[in-house]
Amino acid sequence: MDNILSLSAPHFPHTPATLLTHKPHHPTTTSLSFSLKQPPPPSPTPPEPHNLHRPPKSSRPTRSKIPKNPFKNLLNSATTHVPSPPSHSLSAKLRLSSKLSPPPPPPPPPPPAEQLQEPQSQGNDEIPDAENRSPSSSLATSQEETEFRQEGKIFVGNLPNWIKKHLVMEFFRQFGPIKNVILIKGYNNFEKNVGFGFVIYDGPAAEKSAMKAVEFDGVEFHGRVLTVKLDDGRRLKNKAEVRARWVAGNNGEEFRSTWHKEREWHRREFRKAVETQPENWQAVVSAFERIKKPSRREFGLMVNYYARRGDMHRARQTFENMRARGIEPTLHVYTNLIHAYAVGRDMEEALSCVRKMKEEGIEMSLVTYSIIVGGFAKMGNAEAADHWFEEAKERHATLNAIIYGNIIYAQCQTRNMERAEALVRDMEEEGIDAPIDIYHMMMDGYTIIGNEEKCLIVFERLK
Repeated sequence: MDNILSLSAPHFPHTPATLLTHKPHHPTTTSLSFSLKQPPPPSPTPPEPHNLHRPPKSSRPTRSKIPKNPFKNLLNSATTHVPSPPSHSLSAKLRLSSKLSPPPPPPPPPPPAEQLQEPQSQGNDEIPDAENRSPSSSLATSQEETEFRQEGKIFVGNLPNWIKKHLVMEFFRQFGPIKNVILIKGYNNFEKNVGFGFVIYDGPAAEKSAMKAVEFDGVEFHGRVLTVKLDDGRRLKNKAEVRARWVAGNNGEEFRSTWHKEREWHRREFRKAVETQPENWQAVVSAFERIKKPSRREFGLMVNYYARRGDMHRARQTFENMRARGIEPTLHVYTNLIHAYAVGRDMEEALSCVRKMKEEGIEMSLVTYSIIVGGFAKMGNAEAADHWFEEAKERHATLNAIIYGNIIYAQCQTRNMERAEALVRDMEEEGIDAPIDIYHMMMDGYTIIGNEEKCLIVFERLK
């Protein structure tokens, strides 16, 4: 019974006890120390009962579960820049041993660990800066995106190619008043759209009207399922970027896209056909049709080409096509159209164009007056020609030989040679040299009335 030791608390002294056992052949000394001092109970755990027995092998797990290299986690965290989780003490895992014997405090970290943590702290300082910059950069990006967006503007896709503006306006008017409808036309066929467009609502509730329209995304419209979305400003942004590149240029050169280069090449080919092959109208018309989105200049040249051929109907058709594309006519285009009617001897339509010009606030030039006077002269209406000639003198301080030649021709055709001679004197007094055509007109007028003497006088002056 010498090797039996009771562990009960009443028979155990308060001082550490030491037990020595002697065995034959193998003398060994076994020392066991126990501390029955009660540690302060932790708050989260309930108190344990007093009749709890200590396990016999409590010391071995304590030695086996201590990490061999306590700085291993610290070094790994310094290299990977990931903060290591808080280390849990062995006493937290072994609940019973923590009650009996609290573990010693951990050793202080060595100085090299602080040096290894410095790069981590620097990296952490840099990361918040990047994080602070990212919201501002994203905010700036969102501001740029919303800058090009127009309130009350929606995108409408999958439209029929033949659809017109008034049909789209009638359908989307149920959501609110509409300011404008934009249908994107094709490059080759301008009479049809490419299948999408934009609707811009008007008024203080334009944004609400657009939101109502977006709710009808997927609605059927003339056999098509429409795509209705809020405009994101992508089209205006692309236009602004292209315009900025166009203005900036490349090393002092203008920015030219492939589309602009092809268009410019077709424009040159058209002007070349008009100048070198005016008699081949098929070549001129085909060259004009190959131009992608002709400008006002090309339309004016085409109207002038039909005017010189006397084809006033095609000239009017080209004029109306230009206006249908939103290109407003200028004085030059109106003058070419009036010339077409004058060559076709339809002065009523020519005067109708004049009235339209005046309604639009476009003043007639001296060339326009010359064309009208020449048109009435070819029809033999000297009175109307003289009326427009006098109006030209009132509107313009100086005249030229062309308008004088037209009015003199009108007087010679009506055998009013006295008026023709007075016009010639006025022209010479103004210092305008009479071209050879005026001499021919005067000789022809004297021949008509049978005055050979004056006809010879003009002929002698011509020499």
